[in-house]
Amino acid sequence: MSAFVYVGLILFWVSLLIVGVVLYRHMNQRAENRHEQTMKKLENQEKLFEHEDEL
Repeated sequence: MSAFVYVGLILFWVSLLIVGVVLYRHMNQRAENRHEQTMKKLENQEKLFEHEDEL
C-alpha cells in the first residue's frame, strides 16, 4: 500500500473521531439544557404551591 492510502485512512479516522466528539458534546449540551428547563419548571411549581398555601 502506498503512503497516500495510509494518509487517507488516517485522515478518515481522525475526521470520524472529530465528528463523534462534536456530536457527543452537542447531545450532552442539549440534555443539560433540557435538565435546566425541567428544574426551572419544578421551581416555578413549588413557588405556586407555596403561594396557594398562603391563600
